Amino acid sequence: MVCLSSQPCSEVIIWNDTGQDVYIYAGPDDASGDFAKYSDQARALLLPKLSDQEISSITIRGLTNSNQVSAKKAAAGSAGEIIYYRTQFFSNNPSR
Repeated sequence: MVCLSSQPCSEVIIWNDTGQDVYIYAGPDDASGDFAKYSDQARALLLPKLSDQEISSITIRGLTNSNQVSAKKAAAGSAGEIIYYRTQFFSNNPSR
């Protein structure tokens, strides 16, 4: 599990382009950076792999910093599989 790099924001958009399910965890904004108590899979948000042509995404709002969110792939995968995310301060982006 990897905590997203620290970036002040009010929301994070995460895309799953890894070829497998991704688990998203949100924890407190504390100095320890320890998400262990929030890493129980039953507490995770599932960002599923839809298909090779479709990419699933999720928006997590109500944050003060992106380091309040962590993510992990369902299983160890190839080195080229990356979880992409974007931070922003508002929900004024146009939808598709």
